[in-house]
Amino acid sequence: MIQKFIKRLVILAIVLGGAGYYYYTKMPEEKQSVIRTSIQQGDFKSVEGEINQRLNTAREQAVQKISEKGKALASKASEKIKEGVQEGAKEIVDSGKEAIQKEVGTKVQEIAGKSVKAIENTQVNN
Repeated sequence: MIQKFIKRLVILAIVLGGAGYYYYTKMPEEKQSVIRTSIQQGDFKSVEGEINQRLNTAREQAVQKISEKGKALASKASEKIKEGVQEGAKEIVDSGKEAIQKEVGTKVQEIAGKSVKAIENTQVNN
């Protein structure tokens, strides 16, 4: 008896499943509707003009933003170059000072040595 009940239940499930699938496939699909309007030639030209105007405005804004960013980058680069030039000039001046100090030091030593020899020669001659 239970086997008979299970068989009938399985058959009923198969029949109901088939019927459900049939109705599921026959259901109308939701379609997105496209809005259609009639446009006259003059309307199209005015819309085209407005689109072109908006494109030109957007293009001008983009060019302005690009030029502002370019100017900012150029000023930053100029500042970096100035800093680099100032640092380079400072290094050159410092190395020049060192070279001059060495040269002066050796000249002073030479002059001092010559002065000492001259003093010694004058003392020997006297």
